[in-house]
Amino acid sequence: MNSPRQTENGLEAAISSSGRSFDPAGLERLLALRYGGAVGDLICGITTKPLSDLIGRPGKRIRGRLVEIGYELGRGQQIPAGDPVCRRLMDAIESLHAGSLAVDDLQDGSRMRRGAPSLHVKYGVPIAVNIGNLLYFWTPEIVAELDLDAERELKMHRLYHRTMVRAHLGQAMDVGIPIDTLPQARVPEVCFAAMELKSGALFSLALLFGALAGGASDGLVDVIDEFGHGFGIGLQMFDDIGNIRGVVEPAKRWEDLLLRRPTWIWACAARHFSKDIYGDFVHAVHQLSADDRHPLETWFEQHGFLARATRLAQEHLNASFEKLESRVQPSHRPAVQRLRALGAEIARAYE
Repeated sequence: MNSPRQTENGLEAAISSSGRSFDPAGLERLLALRYGGAVGDLICGITTKPLSDLIGRPGKRIRGRLVEIGYELGRGQQIPAGDPVCRRLMDAIESLHAGSLAVDDLQDGSRMRRGAPSLHVKYGVPIAVNIGNLLYFWTPEIVAELDLDAERELKMHRLYHRTMVRAHLGQAMDVGIPIDTLPQARVPEVCFAAMELKSGALFSLALLFGALAGGASDGLVDVIDEFGHGFGIGLQMFDDIGNIRGVVEPAKRWEDLLLRRPTWIWACAARHFSKDIYGDFVHAVHQLSADDRHPLETWFEQHGFLARATRLAQEHLNASFEKLESRVQPSHRPAVQRLRALGAEIARAYE
């Protein structure tokens, strides 16, 4: 595997040594202006603080770790530490994720992210939108600078653009469909569709970016794609449970329910309880708007809801892993074990 190309007018050369902002001289080469004058210093002045702030916030780097595991699956062997292609792809996916957080927080009206004010709160809506969108384009620029053969690069670009279209349509469902307005029978399928289009597709993208860069066969790509969607849905289930418990980001507790988002909580309540009990759940959720948590907390306790939702989420993850393990080669098992460990780590974080 070759190292990434070091083009003088590419994104790699325009990024500062910190990886969180632009270098003015490199940015001028990237812009390649024909009529305007030098503006790299001005753009750096606008973007440096919000970019550094957003990308530099602490996180678990789950998606970057998925790229690394996917790369190992694609190569069929353990990869050396610091592999340059893998490292750049990990950064690319984490940049995409950071951009999506900026946009999601704005659309959700979230004022806090990872213990600090959300980007739109701190820097204003126009800057937050611009930085979020910029990071969406950052990712394919990095892919273009990797020294991959044309076929693999084309596959990665097509995968990326299709995933982004699907994720944005999933986000349209997320922000545009008040889930409590749908008939109970339809709620589970709508919630699972939203989880698949957003979390499932993006987790699959992370694994597939690594796998394709590592040279995975078409058959293995299909296996990883199916698993990635299921894995992403499973982890989103735990994330939704965590939003109810408020263990990871207490400031965002209840947010998904208050916003009537199509989540695992709604899917589980609609699928596993009678019409009357589900109706009580909906009524209790509505009381949250009046800052009254007691009815919903009582409903959860009376029906053992969180224990049930957690058990079902774990069963979903287990089924995804069992199917994956039945379809991969022995040489892939160490990478699969790393995936299992990552899934367990994330699940524990929301307990």
